[in-house]
Amino acid sequence: MDNGVEVIDFNTRFSGITPEIYENAILPLASVRKSLDDFIDSETIIIGHALENDLKTLRMIHHRRALKALAKEILGKTIQSGGAMVGHSSVEDSIATLDLVRWHVLNRPKPKPKPPASQPPPPGTSSVS
Repeated sequence: MDNGVEVIDFNTRFSGITPEIYENAILPLASVRKSLDDFIDSETIIIGHALENDLKTLRMIHHRRALKALAKEILGKTIQSGGAMVGHSSVEDSIATLDLVRWHVLNRPKPKPKPPASQPPPPGTSSVS
């Protein structure tokens, strides 16, 4: 369906995507990429697990910060401290993610208002005094 894209493993167990679903997709991958490019910029916060795989597939570059670092910096919480041998808790990660989203919603800076677009004078009026 998408030129230059060969799906090696749909990873259906986690993605829910089957070969049949992929073959019947309404939009080609190029259209999905274009739509996301119109919607996501460098200031957009993207939350997800193993996003590098999704971003790689979409051929998108988006600077990311580790959940562990964000939780420490913004929330003052230490997470994922079990080390490589123990791993980390998906419950702890989920709670930290939710706390970060909540913090962002409550504390994010308000967007700056855009200046009004210059409008031509109404028909039949002169802009010269």
